[in-house]
Order: sequence, then C-alpha cells, then structure tokens
Amino acid sequence: MFEEVNGISNMLTAHANDSGQSFPLVTPLPQFEVHGDHARVQSGIETFSYLPFIKSETRAAWEQFSAQNQDWIAVSRVRHSNQMTL
Repeated sequence: MFEEVNGISNMLTAHANDSGQSFPLVTPLPQFEVHGDHARVQSGIETFSYLPFIKSETRAAWEQFSAQNQDWIAVSRVRHSNQMTL
C-alpha cells in the first residue's frame, strides 16, 4: 500500500520541482485522477486524496491559489465521463 502512495508523492514532488513551484502552492499533478485511481486500486484503499497542510500564514495565498486552479476538476470529470462511455 505504501509503495503506491510513495510513488504518487514522488511524482508530485518531481512535478513541483520541474515546474518551479513550491508547496503548498503546487498545481495538481497532470492526470492526478488517473494516477490516484491506479494507486487506490493497487493499494486496496477506498479513497485517495491530495490534502496539503496549510499553515495560517499561507492560508490567504492558498485560498486564492486553489480558487484560481480549480479547472483540473472539470477536466477530470470530462475525462472520467468519456472513459465511462467507451
């Protein structure tokens, strides 16, 4: 179980490094829903989520950042609904 979660963690860290971002203000891993679902299935866990720890001093920046970067949710839903109809 931990190998799959560790793999997602490593991918997310590499994504942040490659894109010049720093935690917690990191855009989602491209196709997070695909990688997360794979890790969920392989590990046998019920749910897989990305929940960054937000300190009070970064809360305002996080709230703005997360509001501006919600488009991945709609993209994920479209991708998932297309896979369901194949």
